[in-house]
Amino acid sequence: MRRIFTSACLVAFLLAVGTLPAQADPAQDQRWCAANKTPGEKAVDACTRLIDAGPQTATGLADAFYNRGNAYARLGRWDPAIASYGGAIKVAPDDAQAFNNRGHARARKGQFAAAIADYSRALDLRPNYANAFIGRGAAYRKVDPVGLDIIDINRGGGLEAEAPPPEPEPALAPPPAPVVAVDTVPLNELNDQLGRKESEITALQSGLTSKDAEISRLKAQLQKTGAEAAGLKTQFVASVRAQTALKAQLTSQLAVKNGQLSKLQTQLKQNVASGAGIEAKLTEKDGKLAALQAEYDKTDDRLVSLRNEVTASQAEIKALETRLAETNEKLSAAVNLRDSAESRLRDQGETQTAVYRRFGKTQKEFRNFQLAAKRQKKQIGELELHRWVLGGLLALMTIIAIIGFRRG
Repeated sequence: MRRIFTSACLVAFLLAVGTLPAQADPAQDQRWCAANKTPGEKAVDACTRLIDAGPQTATGLADAFYNRGNAYARLGRWDPAIASYGGAIKVAPDDAQAFNNRGHARARKGQFAAAIADYSRALDLRPNYANAFIGRGAAYRKVDPVGLDIIDINRGGGLEAEAPPPEPEPALAPPPAPVVAVDTVPLNELNDQLGRKESEITALQSGLTSKDAEISRLKAQLQKTGAEAAGLKTQFVASVRAQTALKAQLTSQLAVKNGQLSKLQTQLKQNVASGAGIEAKLTEKDGKLAALQAEYDKTDDRLVSLRNEVTASQAEIKALETRLAETNEKLSAAVNLRDSAESRLRDQGETQTAVYRRFGKTQKEFRNFQLAAKRQKKQIGELELHRWVLGGLLALMTIIAIIGFRRG
């Protein structure tokens, strides 16, 4: 009898709740704002009224912002959802759930880097937060799939998730509804309703059993996936270590190459300096060659002058030879004249004194001719010597010029 009365009261309460008109009071707004089953727009309006209502506790204000973010997320309106979660974080900066749900909203917007930052902050506040691990792993897979997604998802799979990652988590459970008293309810009707409810409960229990079986299967699959992820993590760690060793080897080789490059640069600088010295020496050689060329030109001019002088000397020698020939002819004529005179004197029987007197003049002239001839021969010898000296000087200067060119 007590059971029937309790069931009747419960059914009457359900019927009464279904027929009661909605009232906009703070308690009702709080229930609508916190309940995940409340339609989205209705929950948004209720949470907004609570936020706009005025002074309340920091926790209550943070919960209102948080639940409004959940309502916006159910509607798929991600921008106002992100803003509402941000309001909750501003009031309660240590709320890991607010960071986690804002990470979900940002991931849905494609803002994966910002989502990873929110998930990481949630894990800083709650290190074993399964939803945050799973959400961050999914975001890593979108941004940089190098194995961090598998690690996070594996760690999240090993923890007990409080709610599925894509769905926002409620902050508050709705307060219990007031009990509505029922004065009189027909017993048969209540029994029929109770039978229907029991049938529904049986069906729900059957569905729950199948769900439990499915959950067990999913857990087994998740454990298998976790083992595979652990294997992939081991491979990833081995790959990272191999890459680190390769990086160290490449760094060592790069250091060796840099040393060789430094040596080559030093050698290049030395070669440049040596080239500058060689260029200076070449410039000096060019100067010396120019000086030798000038000296050669002067020598050439002097040789030309010497040739002219030799030619003039040769002309003078020829003239002197001509004069010598003429003097010889005159001397021969004088000798002939002396011989003729002596013959004539002997023939005419002149005295020796007269002959000597007459011949003295001729002999004096002959001596004068001899002296003139000696002077001319001396001049010719001097000219010949001068010519030979000039020829030797010309040959010596030519040899000096040739040696200077070869050295240059």
